[in-house]
Amino acid sequence: MLSLQTPVECPICYKVISRKADLPRHMRTHAKNKKELMHPCPYPDCGFGALQKSNLRTHINTHTRERLKKCPHPGCAFDTADPGSLTRHRKTTHGYQPKARHIPCGKAARGKAARRSATAPYPSTRFVKPKVEIPAHHWISMT
Repeated sequence: MLSLQTPVECPICYKVISRKADLPRHMRTHAKNKKELMHPCPYPDCGFGALQKSNLRTHINTHTRERLKKCPHPGCAFDTADPGSLTRHRKTTHGYQPKARHIPCGKAARGKAARRSATAPYPSTRFVKPKVEIPAHHWISMT
């Protein structure tokens, strides 16, 4: 049985997802009804949609011009609405190296499995070559 922390391969695009628990979220990107799953931007005539609510919240800040994320380095005036932009700024400008994050697993923490690099907290973007060709009609529907 695979742990929720175990990397898995997407059966459609063969992308390696770093955590089995993230596979359902990734599979929404392949859904035939993807537009129905989108969280639409409430601002008139915007047209933006996101599969994740958190991405929509970040997008809405572009309309409100809220820049709640501020660089903590003394003397730096950088601010942004996007937490990812702040991390990227800190890494490139100030040499910031995020600490590894603890991943709760419901069991006693053991070695490397108990920690995960904060530099890659989201599913991997590594692709693997398919072992066999799967015809398009075998793709699973997310309806």
